[in-house]
Amino acid sequence: MPSIKAGTLHRHMMDVCGLADAPDGVGNFFWSRELPEMALDKLLAAGADQYQFDSLVVDEAQDLLAPLYLEFLDLVLVGGLAHGRWAFFGDFERQALHLDAGALRTGLDSLMRGGDVARLQLRDNCRNTPRIAALVQTLGGLDPGYQRVLRPDDQIDHRTERYTTTEEQRKLLLKTLDRLLASGLNERDIVVLSPKADDSSVAGRLHAADYRQLRPLRRTGAAGGVPFGTIHAFKGLEARAVVLTDIEEISGPGPQSLLYVGITRSQNHLVLLMHSSLREQVLALLSNR
Repeated sequence: MPSIKAGTLHRHMMDVCGLADAPDGVGNFFWSRELPEMALDKLLAAGADQYQFDSLVVDEAQDLLAPLYLEFLDLVLVGGLAHGRWAFFGDFERQALHLDAGALRTGLDSLMRGGDVARLQLRDNCRNTPRIAALVQTLGGLDPGYQRVLRPDDQIDHRTERYTTTEEQRKLLLKTLDRLLASGLNERDIVVLSPKADDSSVAGRLHAADYRQLRPLRRTGAAGGVPFGTIHAFKGLEARAVVLTDIEEISGPGPQSLLYVGITRSQNHLVLLMHSSLREQVLALLSNR
């Protein structure tokens, strides 16, 4: 049987560098600059053979097209990206949350430059119901929209709850969680997502106040409680019910991309907790459909 390794790009970089764990307190600069540079230095100094693969399959590729990441992938693939065997899968329209449009275009051009490269576009939605897919196209700015939505209509409409103050949003979140749990869903069926960091989100502040019904997404071994975290952290995952909180901006590429990612995590139930000041903007988007 062929040897297959599955994991994150950063995990493979850490293996190359001989790191069991990341140093305490590291931030984005470590992951985007320091670690890739250390891994490249190791490969160039010791030779890449023991860390190379005959084929690469890369998911969430829209987040991995930065120059240092591509240099690393080029070295760990037999034949390099120009002549090796690889398949990159990504949503390059609405899910590129870590690269701006210019950097994304440069990365794609670099990737497509070598060898015989086939580029296929998939526009069938396999995860969401038709009602959620329609909302994605409106609030998430997906244009053109999906060619097909493969799931049947489950007759469950999304809900939008509006708040003005922090306290109003806190009460809405508690009411929403009670309603979803009373409908027969389990805690593991629900996720609360925010564009804000955990300590700034309404769910994070509730959890900090010892609200035991919520637990951080990053606490992988925790038992019980509805998980909460950032939209970024839940990208690529899904849940039967998604509650999007702290929605205070919906215009522009950044906010629309976050809404797109957040909305498309939902399989059935979707609740948006949205600041009341956005009402006119939402109506304008709906009228332009």
